[in-house]
Amino acid sequence: VYELRRKGIPAYTFAQNEVVQRVPTIDRQGRPQERLAKQEDGICVIAGNYTDVENGVAQKTLEYIKKFKPTSWEDQGVFKPTPGRPGPLSGAFLTVNPMMSPEEARQAKVDPLLLKLNSGIEYSLLENPAKYSLIVASFYGNGSTKAQVGTRVLRKSDQAWRNSRLDVAGEEASQLVRVLRARNFNAFVYHERYRSIVTVGMFESPNDPKIAKGYEIFRAKVRHDPLTGRDVLTGENIAAPGNAKTWVFDPNPTLIDVPQFHRNKRIAAN
Repeated sequence: VYELRRKGIPAYTFAQNEVVQRVPTIDRQGRPQERLAKQEDGICVIAGNYTDVENGVAQKTLEYIKKFKPTSWEDQGVFKPTPGRPGPLSGAFLTVNPMMSPEEARQAKVDPLLLKLNSGIEYSLLENPAKYSLIVASFYGNGSTKAQVGTRVLRKSDQAWRNSRLDVAGEEASQLVRVLRARNFNAFVYHERYRSIVTVGMFESPNDPKIAKGYEIFRAKVRHDPLTGRDVLTGENIAAPGNAKTWVFDPNPTLIDVPQFHRNKRIAAN
């Protein structure tokens, strides 16, 4: 820290204690599970104060630090060079300020690509005036329903193939939102880097009782299969008018924080 500060780079230490906890999760079939998560105790050095990872000064500082060799580590056997890590700080990376809460970190992070993908679209989640909404369906780049993507033959290694599949996923999500809206659900669409999601509801608190009602409507349920005679977990689904297409909802709807990008910009402008 002292050496970096002498170079004009604000540097700090950050210590964290060991934490062991059980984290509730679900398997691929939507069944509840628990996993053991462990955080080792340790101490790290953090340098710089930047608004985001795209900041030009942050990028230049990162490159400088990766090549920086602390004199206090010389001849002490602290570091041994390897082909993959030639310098003691060559593994440095940009991260979020650990003193920020998860909520503050989410609100502070503005991804230009996400802004571009979600601006000016119909029923965008960015237009949701509440703090939370419930994810009921997810569409990934490999597609959730069959759809034609032009006449060009694309390979999976082709960037155009990946982009086209993401376009299909986004369109499927938008279509589902319109169907839900026609059935009086407050539905929204949100496009991420690798998927598009459909959310339902406007909630000011994660304890809003309406969340449980929404979860019950859209979650997968155990039903009796007359063909096999067994009870199976089956996802809820909804059909487009005329039954031209059917969408299957996520087995376990999850709560999401509504992105605050636009609202933060308006506050700053005022």
